[in-house]
Amino acid sequence: PPDVDADAAADAHAQQAPDTATDTGTLVEANTAAYAHADAVAVAARCIGRSVVAFGDAARTPLLQTSCGRLLTALTSAPAGSEQRRCCEKALHLLVRSGPFSLEASDIDAAALAQALTADADSKARVITLVTEVVKTSPDDVPSITDACLASLISTIQQWAESKDEDPQLSPRGVEEPDSTVVKGAILKEADAAQASLTLLRALGAASADILRTISTDARGALDAALSRGPRTADEFKRFDEAPVDDTAAPAPA
Repeated sequence: PPDVDADAAADAHAQQAPDTATDTGTLVEANTAAYAHADAVAVAARCIGRSVVAFGDAARTPLLQTSCGRLLTALTSAPAGSEQRRCCEKALHLLVRSGPFSLEASDIDAAALAQALTADADSKARVITLVTEVVKTSPDDVPSITDACLASLISTIQQWAESKDEDPQLSPRGVEEPDSTVVKGAILKEADAAQASLTLLRALGAASADILRTISTDARGALDAALSRGPRTADEFKRFDEAPVDDTAAPAPA
């Protein structure tokens, strides 16, 4: 899929057209192109995921080298709650988790993952969950991921700790459960991104005593702020297990 989102495509088309404020036909054409682009991104992501499921490493190996970066860009560029973001996320999890994985074997690096953490809270939570899977799959990438992403993870926790949102509950899709079916239209919040950050920090710290010391030093202020922010019980941080699920989505690999 292209490295632009549907809104950007529509804006670019509108800027090229003369007098778009009064040209209804041009506006309709731009909107149609935007929706077509969004559909194309979602369809392409589905095709990638289904190719991995159907053909295994024969499809996965070349796709790792050509598609991870585009899927990551498309995920962060797509609107929160959109079908294209959901499909890109699922395709990335299939690529990362369907066999041996390392950043070296893909077309993304730790810097690209860190850059993806600058988007909205929903995108950030999903990318952090993906990075956690990368850490589990590829221990050799832990140092570079820590160096590139630690500041963003700490900032995410600090941002939630300072949030004025009075409801710190997680959104319908549990961020610690990548195998769970992704709910269509679900939009993750600051609390989800913070919870995902804590999970990733735990995984990074478990991989190396030196990294754990770095985290304990650099993240002390954010963690203290998060503890004072709450929630303090499991019920306060409960998941909405009764949320509707998408029965048509292909399950992620075990």
